[in-house]
Amino acid sequence: MLKSIARLAFYRAGGLQLVRYVNRRALRVLTYHRFESAGRSAAAALDWQCAYLRQHYHLVSLTQVAEWLAEKRAFPLNALAITVDDGYRDFFTVAFPVFSAYRMPVTLFLTTDFLDHKCWLWWDRLSYALDHTARRAVELPLAARGTQRFSVETEEQRAHAFRASAAAVQKMPNQERLELIDRLPEFFGIRWPAELPPGCEPLTWGEVRLMSRNGIEFGGHTKTHPYLSRVARPEDLREEIEGCKVRIEEEPRSARPA
Repeated sequence: MLKSIARLAFYRAGGLQLVRYVNRRALRVLTYHRFESAGRSAAAALDWQCAYLRQHYHLVSLTQVAEWLAEKRAFPLNALAITVDDGYRDFFTVAFPVFSAYRMPVTLFLTTDFLDHKCWLWWDRLSYALDHTARRAVELPLAARGTQRFSVETEEQRAHAFRASAAAVQKMPNQERLELIDRLPEFFGIRWPAELPPGCEPLTWGEVRLMSRNGIEFGGHTKTHPYLSRVARPEDLREEIEGCKVRIEEEPRSARPA
C-alpha cells in the first residue's frame, strides 16, 4: 500500500518527466512476455500503453539500434525499443493488432521447440501441476534447499508454492531442472494433458510468417528456454542457440534472427 502511494505521488509530482529527461540520450528496452491484465481487457491496457509510448518516446527497432551501434552514431533522444519473449500465441491475438495500429516497431524472440510443439515452457507445467493436483500438500526436491513441503489447498497457498519453487528452479543446474519438471506428475499425482492448456499455446509458424511480412522482427530465444548460465556442456549451449537460429531461418519468408 505504501509503495503504491509513493509511486502515485512520484508520478503526480512529475517524476517520470524528470527521469526521462535525465536519461534522454540512453536507449531504453521495454520487454513484454504475456498480454494479460486485471480490471481491463489486455488489448485496452496495451492500447493505453502504446498511446503513452508514442507520445513520450522515440520508438526504434532493434535493426536500427544495431546499425547505430555499428556506425557509432548517437541514439535519438528518448529512444525506446520494444521486445517480446517466448512466442505465446496471445502476441498474435492480442498484441499484434494493437502494435500494428500504432505502427510500433517490435522484435519477438522465439523459443523454437515451443513453436514446434516439442515442449511447453516449464513454468506453465509447474502452474498446471499446482492447479490440477488433488493433493493437500506436495514435497519437491529443490536442490540446495533440500526437499521442501508445500500446502496447496488454497489459491494463496498454491501461489506461494509457485513463487518459492520457481525461484529455486531458476537456480538449479539445467539437468536437475529438467529432471524435476519431468517428475512433476509423480510429485503432484497428475497426468499431462494431450494438448497444451488454454493460455499456454504457442504461435504457429504461419502466424510468424504473416507478422514478418507486416513489420514484426524476429530473433532467437533458444530452443527450449533453459537458463544458459546453468547449462554445463558447451555442445548443449551450441544446440540451444545455434539450433534455434537455424530453425527460424528454415521458415520461408520469416525474419532472420537479430
